[in-house]
Amino acid sequence: MKIRSGPPHDDEDDLAAGIWAGVIPIAETIGALQPCPLLPAGIASGAGTEPYAPGRGFDDILRANVGGGVAPAEAGE
Repeated sequence: MKIRSGPPHDDEDDLAAGIWAGVIPIAETIGALQPCPLLPAGIASGAGTEPYAPGRGFDDILRANVGGGVAPAEAGE
């Protein structure tokens, strides 16, 4: 297995071996918010959770927030 970006590039000898070559895309996506079970009823998620919409790619969030936007958690939280 190799980790890389872009299409596969195999040597002629490898291609002649008669085995499959290709890419298996792996992506991390945001799931549904999971509130604390001890949270009192009726408390909505805050505006800070908006970038973390279910199904959105984590890489997309990181790219959108380089240099600001989503603040890192405070130490000890």
